[in-house]
Amino acid sequence: MARLDAANELAAALRQVPDVHTIEIEEELKVSTDARVYRAILNGEKVVIKHFLAEDRARTVTRAKTELDHLETVFGTGECQANRCLLALPAQGILVLSFAPGRRLDETIDRLSGTARQGLLAQSGRWILRYAEGRIETTSFGPRFWLRRLKAGPMDHVGDPGDRDLLARLLAMLGRKTDELHGTPVLKAAVHGDFCGLNAHYHDGVIHGIDIQGESRMAVAREVARFLVWQQIHDDRHGDARRFGIDRADWQALLSSGVLGQQEQATSLPFFVGEQLLTRFASEYRRKRIRANSRAAIEAFLSETW
Repeated sequence: MARLDAANELAAALRQVPDVHTIEIEEELKVSTDARVYRAILNGEKVVIKHFLAEDRARTVTRAKTELDHLETVFGTGECQANRCLLALPAQGILVLSFAPGRRLDETIDRLSGTARQGLLAQSGRWILRYAEGRIETTSFGPRFWLRRLKAGPMDHVGDPGDRDLLARLLAMLGRKTDELHGTPVLKAAVHGDFCGLNAHYHDGVIHGIDIQGESRMAVAREVARFLVWQQIHDDRHGDARRFGIDRADWQALLSSGVLGQQEQATSLPFFVGEQLLTRFASEYRRKRIRANSRAAIEAFLSETW
């Protein structure tokens, strides 16, 4: 009943907006203590409505709208797009977004093989590069920051001694590389911040990015690593040939987009792949299939000559 009341209250609030003629909330897609997400029909158009509930809801809505408005000037109508902001009510914590068509990107990639799969991975790399367009700078890599974050992360729930040893070996390997990698050039840019197959849809040749929260500036290599690691641990169909724990064909296909230069492919990118493998393994440890895929990827990463 509480969920129904929340949806009804949201619809009532939207009906007070002059540009809203009709509103029908169809389904609650996600709920948390800070936000509720709905699929709805607004003025005859399928939309996603995010209703933020936390104290900083006005800032959250404003940040998202500012970024989405900027992306309309970047993406246009080509093969790389993002959902659009149709309505923003910061004081009420309400954000109305265009509905991204198609199937989730990771599920689409999972169903493909050969040149079709490689082409979609290359397009994913172009999406990252296109997003950062005009907002890229070269800076110096500081891996010690990320190493401290990894060491501070929760590990107590990893009960298997073999898995604890695996994470310790990965952490030690990353630690041994910090002095060598410190200060190497790294591209930093405005990026999605969590671009992976979960946060994009694919439809009729177009990748639609979703769940964009606002401008997020970080190393492009980390965004690439997040994408590759997510696909690796959620996709069961990988070959034996690996590159830093990632299916070698997937690695080569995404990087063929030109999203990262050769130097970073051997410096910051492997480090961030290791960081993401460790983070995902720990955070999704209770999911048996993901745990097994992550374990295999980490073992392959540790066998790499780096």
